[in-house]
Amino acid sequence: MSERPPLHLWILSDGNPGHYNQSAAIADRLSLTHEVTFDWIDAKLNLRGVLRPLLATALNVFKGKLTPAFIEKIYTIPEGIPEKRPDLIVSSGGKTAFLNIMLGRLTHAKTLFIGTPPGINCRQFTRLFVLEHLPRCPDSLLLDIIPTRITPQKIEEAGLQYLSERGIRGQRLWCMLIGGSSRSHHYSDKDWLELAQGMNSLAEKYGIKWLVTTSRRTDPAAERILSGNLQPRHVQDAAYWGIEPRKVVSAFLGASEVVFSTQDSLTMLTEAMMSGKPAWAIYPRDVRLEHKSASFYREYLRRNINLGRLLAIEIHQLPTINPEGRIKKFREGADKGLMEDIDTELSKLI
Repeated sequence: MSERPPLHLWILSDGNPGHYNQSAAIADRLSLTHEVTFDWIDAKLNLRGVLRPLLATALNVFKGKLTPAFIEKIYTIPEGIPEKRPDLIVSSGGKTAFLNIMLGRLTHAKTLFIGTPPGINCRQFTRLFVLEHLPRCPDSLLLDIIPTRITPQKIEEAGLQYLSERGIRGQRLWCMLIGGSSRSHHYSDKDWLELAQGMNSLAEKYGIKWLVTTSRRTDPAAERILSGNLQPRHVQDAAYWGIEPRKVVSAFLGASEVVFSTQDSLTMLTEAMMSGKPAWAIYPRDVRLEHKSASFYREYLRRNINLGRLLAIEIHQLPTINPEGRIKKFREGADKGLMEDIDTELSKLI
């Protein structure tokens, strides 16, 4: 760590784990170059959806300082506003955007928001990291990758430890990260059966074994189909969240030479890409990404496919892939600088 001044952060949380990870990832990156301390502020927005545009307008028009009493009428903050003033306030998720601005005015701290600000003038934030192109925010940083606490280095270390502890040597391993149905992705029993059959086919063809983990989103019926149809001889390890949840993602990514993830979870897709391994997104027959609300999803997938970090295939096509060429390419020069843009912008901000 270089000799730079210590930093104190306020990290705002709306209770969403994905937003938590994005904000915490910023703290992780800053800790590489600074001594970082932080207060974690859990907050619940008290205004209903119809009133939030009015709050956005008020913040855009009224630029003055706001009192703690006013802020705590808008938000429920169980632990209260911390006493130690921050150097930087960080948050992700639209429900925290208003609080980010209000606390910034209260403390005169710099502010960083990750995501699309809901009706708020983008210049209200010191720095804005966006995940889709926003013409109204020309000075924002468009991120190719969602900020995540997982890094290639952490993944490699976790994988080596996993292999060592289990005495695994000389066995080719591939990883499958499994989510579940969402607003945009709808899985049928047939999809899950074809996934299991495709995994069996690839294991036979390439002499590999699978490291499999499901997630909170995975339906118990899907887990039953997968566990009942995956051939045990083709599975090195399986963590079914509904049966016995285990935090194995980093270890499985690090121990594998190829990573697959169902396309419904951008968090899992990001983790797959951050592994520095060849990554595939697999999707069901019923995908609905046409709606305006899915524009970010579409753009994120398209951008990373165009950059060569990700390939996307439908589940029934799984047995047809040949990953050997991509494996060789990634071994020769994996993209491990996925967070460089973020690091550069943070160095300018602090």
